[in-house]
Amino acid sequence: MGALPDARLAGDREIHRRGEDHGRTDLRARCGVFDWNGEVMTTREGLRLGLFLVPTGHHLAAWAVAGSRSGSGLDIGHLESMARTAERGRFDLLFLADVVGLFNVDPEGLQRDANALLFEPFTLLSRLSAVTGHIGLVASASTSYNSPFALARMLSSLDHLSGGRAGWNIVTSYQPALAKAFGYADQLSHDQRYGKAAEFVDVARQLWRSWGEKAVVADKSTRTYLDLAELHPTQHEGAYYSVTGALSIGPSPQGEPLLVQAGSSAQGRDFAARFAEVMFGVAPTLQQAQEFKVDIARRAAGHGRAPSSYVYLPGAFVLVGESTDAAFAKLDELNAHVDPVDGVSMLHNFGIAFDPEVHSLDDPFWMLPATSGQEGRRAALANLAREQDLSVRDVCRRIAVSRGHAMFVGSPEDIADGFERWYREQAVDGFNVMCARLPEDLDLFVEHVLPLLRARGLFPAGYGDDTLRGSMGLS
Repeated sequence: MGALPDARLAGDREIHRRGEDHGRTDLRARCGVFDWNGEVMTTREGLRLGLFLVPTGHHLAAWAVAGSRSGSGLDIGHLESMARTAERGRFDLLFLADVVGLFNVDPEGLQRDANALLFEPFTLLSRLSAVTGHIGLVASASTSYNSPFALARMLSSLDHLSGGRAGWNIVTSYQPALAKAFGYADQLSHDQRYGKAAEFVDVARQLWRSWGEKAVVADKSTRTYLDLAELHPTQHEGAYYSVTGALSIGPSPQGEPLLVQAGSSAQGRDFAARFAEVMFGVAPTLQQAQEFKVDIARRAAGHGRAPSSYVYLPGAFVLVGESTDAAFAKLDELNAHVDPVDGVSMLHNFGIAFDPEVHSLDDPFWMLPATSGQEGRRAALANLAREQDLSVRDVCRRIAVSRGHAMFVGSPEDIADGFERWYREQAVDGFNVMCARLPEDLDLFVEHVLPLLRARGLFPAGYGDDTLRGSMGLS
């Protein structure tokens, strides 16, 4: 594997230290959440932070450098330790992504993927709920390859077990290989997947209301344990689901789990604006984050949603060093272990078509055709490529490091400055933190970055409400 020199990754330090902001315009007057009179409102005070948990780190080569952890995907002690560290730092939530099957569909990329073999996420979160007491527990679950009844029951159980800390990242699954793994000839179209997802969520919400709060009476004198007047079975007939029945579990502490979504396409954004309380996303520049927030605010208002009902936490690739130079030296070391084929593999994994018989790595990235994969991610990368005049090769290098997310590389002060800037310029409500190396960057972030954010009044010292939704200040 050869070195991966790239001025855009290792040379332009100001960009990565502060968070990229090419072409930034002052959108302050447009980036709040709009009330019904058109006045700008803020949804909350202070950053909200999720930890995007993977075993070895988000840099593809995190496992390959000397002294790193290898084979830690099924090391429960390692995962428990990171969950405790995140809670000690007062992260709002842990997030586990899941694609059900193998994410890396390219054989050359798969053989170097240290995050390929993982626990089923809700089983793992149930275990982590026993070793934590406050941090939220969020995982992806597909509406294409689950049933509303089974998933609603599973999520309600996790909310009970954790004392009201469960969250569901709603995904529609875009990988054609998954359809075949589940016995289908092909996957649904992009629009069909979102139509099915909307009906899935509607059915799940009906099921979470199967029993009223006073269902258990336990009256020994009448030998009545359940008040059947509190039973509200679901009777649903729709385009994708026909569901009749009630869950065999009572109302959970939150009533329903916190709903999370990461769609960036037009359909994905509208879906998020309708349902999501936490919105993840890919925003490689401050301007793209601002524009996303403006767009989602207008869409949410169109669905009649109150401004206090959602927050936007895009991904933030974080690598911490004692100094700016030390951080970039660490990044250079990691980049030296990345093979160019890894970036091409990531393109395929994200559903972005690259045919070497049609296109060259030196072609402008925007020339690659659209596919039925992650349309929003491709659009974000295409916008970045236009702003910075990036080739396919440039984008491959970028996604091999950060998957296209914003990069914050530098000293603790650099990273705190970048987070503060994005927050104060109303581009974000917080971040889904993607540590380059785990547990190293998580430890450094908790010990050195979070105290700076607290000193600036940007992050709380302790948890508030007992539930995840309440702790995040969501109504």
